[in-house]
Amino acid sequence: MIQIRTLKSADGIIRLRINGHANSQEVGKDLVCAAVSGIVTGAMNALDEILPQTCELSCGEGFAEIIVLENSKDLQTVLKTVLWQLLTVEQEYPKYVKLIEELQEVKL
Repeated sequence: MIQIRTLKSADGIIRLRINGHANSQEVGKDLVCAAVSGIVTGAMNALDEILPQTCELSCGEGFAEIIVLENSKDLQTVLKTVLWQLLTVEQEYPKYVKLIEELQEVKL
């Protein structure tokens, strides 16, 4: 199963972590995995090109992470769009994709 974890604060999304494999089909034919990979790879490429140095981007086998370093309205728009795309995949394939939202408490 692919787990998509978002960490949110009052300022919006501050981390997006994707890990695992859908295992809905054999390797090379797994459309669920391909959908999530395409969304995440496209998002990382867009962030790197359009909003460079606003996020720490990392990825590896079955893992990708976006950590916000410098927040902005434009960055939040991109991240919310990515989240909606991933949510759409989860709604279509709930057996293979799980979205988990976490809130960061504000410390006074």
